[in-house]
This record gives sequence, C-alpha cells and structure tokens, in this order.
Amino acid sequence: MKKASLFVGYNFFVLVALLFLAEFATRVVKSEISIKGTTRSIIVDNLYNSTHGLRALSSGTTNGAAVSVDQYNFRKSSAKIDTSKASWLFIGDSVTFGMGIEDDSTFSAIVHSQADSLNILNPSASGNNINNYWDIFRCLVLGNRHNLKISRVSLFWCLNDVYTNVPDFAIPGGQVRYFFSDFITFIRIHSRLYHFVKTLAFDRPKSYFLFDNSFYDIENSEFQNAIKTIHQINESCSDRKIAFDIVLLPYEYQLREGDFTAQNLMQETLRNKINIQDPFQSKRNKVCNSKAYFLYGDGIHFSKFAHSYIAEFLIDYFTKV
Repeated sequence: MKKASLFVGYNFFVLVALLFLAEFATRVVKSEISIKGTTRSIIVDNLYNSTHGLRALSSGTTNGAAVSVDQYNFRKSSAKIDTSKASWLFIGDSVTFGMGIEDDSTFSAIVHSQADSLNILNPSASGNNINNYWDIFRCLVLGNRHNLKISRVSLFWCLNDVYTNVPDFAIPGGQVRYFFSDFITFIRIHSRLYHFVKTLAFDRPKSYFLFDNSFYDIENSEFQNAIKTIHQINESCSDRKIAFDIVLLPYEYQLREGDFTAQNLMQETLRNKINIQDPFQSKRNKVCNSKAYFLYGDGIHFSKFAHSYIAEFLIDYFTKV
C-alpha cells in the first residue's frame, strides 16, 4: 500500500513538473499567446438604456493590452477629443473596441490620430449586438448625449452581431463553459499552454463561422430584425443629415476559405439604400496568411497588423467623401 502511494505521488509530481515545463516552454516559444479576458471593472451596466458600456475614467487590460476610458465613456487614445470639432461615431462590439490591442494601436485610435478635422468616438464593448447598437445610437445621436456634433456614424458589422436571442449554452463551446466555467476562466487567464493545445486540437474559427453564418438567411427572424434596425438607424441619420455607413468585417475562416456569402447577403439586402464599405473586398479569394490578421487562435478579433490595415482603409475612404 505504501509503495503504491509513493508510486502515485511520484507520478503525480512528475506530471505536474512536466506541465510546468511545457507551460514555460510555450511562453518562451509562443510569446504571441496572451492571457484572455478584459478587466470587468471597466464595464458599467445600463449605460445606454439597457446596454452596457465603458466606465468613464477607468483603466484595465484586454488580453494583456492596456485599456483606458475617457470622460465620455469612449476608448481613450493619445488623440484628445476637441468639442469644437465634428465627430465620427464608431459603433461596434469587441472587435471595434480592440480586444487585445493597446489603446493607440486600435483602428479607431489610428484614424483619430490622423483625422485632424474630426473626433473619433469609440463606445464599443464586448458582447454588443444589433439591439445594443440601437441603444447606443439612441443615446449618443438621438439623445445627443455629450453634445459632440456627430456628423457621421459607422456601424462595424461582425457576423455575430445579427443574433440577439441565442443563449450562451447554444454557442460553440457553450456547454463546456456552462459546466466548467470557473475552471475554464482560470486556465484561460493563466495558461498559455491551454491556448496552444486548444488551437492545435480544434478549429474554433471554423466552428464559430459555421454557427454564426447559419443566421444569414433572408427568412431568418434574427436576420430580419437586424436589417430592420439598420434601416431605422439609417433613416434617423438621414433625417438629421448625418452620414451613415456599414463597414463589413470578416472572420479568419472567411479569409482562409474565401467564403463571404454572409457579407454578400448583407450587400444584396441593403444595396441602393445604405452605403456599405468592405475593407477586405480585395481579399475575397483565399488568403494564405489569414491568421496574420487575427490574434493567436482567435478567428474573430483582429491583430495589430489588421487594425493598421483597416485604419488605412478608413483614412483613405474618409479623404474621398
């Protein structure tokens, strides 16, 4: 019995030592793997009616990158807001917020640093969908909160913005997160090895794309609600002589496989009524280095390289309108 206990204890010690060694090696060899998650204290509930937002004058991290929020509840950058200027409002989710990207390297911050005649306002936060966008729009544009002279509104559209009534349990990986939420949260924050193994073993970008893409059907009620709300925003902007456009953003799997059926449906449905911009129009064929545009193991959130690419597109577009 004693020998058996010693044997088990010895093997357990060896296993733990090997895991620590593998974790250390992963951190050295795969330095691009960052911790996951955004500091919860920078989020405040019901900031825009029933929609959450960024907490004014707060700071924290997002996937290890520094996050700062200004006095207007917008993501902060070194380019300051000048209330004497007109403003361009960026509405989006965690992608537009800049998950995993330092304050001055998000595409909103880069555009702000180069748009001398405009403020760039970025109230975006993780978890937003089309209904949240309507709440934000009503508060900042229709309600004229902060009185920041908004002259243009751009809605940055990701595939998962379309659905509003899908439980987390149904989303890819949702069942595992539901039953092991505390453990998953712990290892997501503390273990780079976990993210390395997960990326090798599973194609999460494909899973998320296939799930989200399934909502892009003209008969789907979630899709119909999204299109209706987009028209509401557009009509409200038109009534106030505010320019409005949608910027379509892809998933990694779409760049990898050249499958843009969801964005094509958006364009076909909204064509001739709403100005639609697509920074990745030139990349509609398969892109060999698709992963370079996204954070490690992440099929949705853009890398620093992609933020710079999108910013360049937006700056070029702005100079032409």
